[in-house]
Amino acid sequence: SCRKLLARINDSIPVVVMDGSTFFTFWHSGAQFLALTTQQSLEEGSEQMRWIREELEQVRMAKHHLFVVVDNDPRVLSDRVLMILTRGRAHMILGLSNKVTTPDEQEGPSFEAKIGYEANAVDDDGASVKSTDSVEDKNDEWISVIAGSRTNGLRTITLLDWDRWETRFEEIEA
Repeated sequence: SCRKLLARINDSIPVVVMDGSTFFTFWHSGAQFLALTTQQSLEEGSEQMRWIREELEQVRMAKHHLFVVVDNDPRVLSDRVLMILTRGRAHMILGLSNKVTTPDEQEGPSFEAKIGYEANAVDDDGASVKSTDSVEDKNDEWISVIAGSRTNGLRTITLLDWDRWETRFEEIEA
């Protein structure tokens, strides 16, 4: 059924299908998107984590827009993975969820939260989330938005400047 729907989309419209079977990157309108899967390990030393660290190091050096898409609720990612992605300057970490975690979330079809990274931060076990021994300063601090939806919808992202962007979610009735 998904393939039938995709066959009806005009070839000039860029479409990326994420089925959770693998991780990959794609570019659109000057922004890089990392597509992560929770079906494979996100533990330190795993193939996916090594790849993530390589991609994030390039982002930190090149300073281009980065958005992360997860095949699941982004809130199921470990705090360590979220810190690594935030340190890597991900503007937004997106996913789909049917989970309601607070009474306030009962209302809307989408959720958003912010997570910050402070220079030289460590995880709950006292381990550094950096992949190198470099010294960080205030310029290395970053805030990412964790966002998702509980319903079918369309999220648009508008890139303004390096550190400025806007997002909007519109619910779509199936």
